[in-house]
Amino acid sequence: MRRPSLGPRIIHGILLIWKKTMINFQNGYIPHTWTVRDQQDVQRALRYLGLLVDWDEERGKEEEDATTETDVA
Repeated sequence: MRRPSLGPRIIHGILLIWKKTMINFQNGYIPHTWTVRDQQDVQRALRYLGLLVDWDEERGKEEEDATTETDVA
């Protein structure tokens, strides 16, 4: 499995998540001013992060399997 590609809208979504979370921490609330595009970018970014975690876990299993095979031999 390849690492999922990182596009500008995914980066924008990750930035929005970070900015809105910081505003929430600073002010104690979540602003409801996201546009439809902001919501789509956040959904796309969360989907990307999920794929990235899956890719990293799969890569770790492959490395673990390779280590096990060399230890047995």
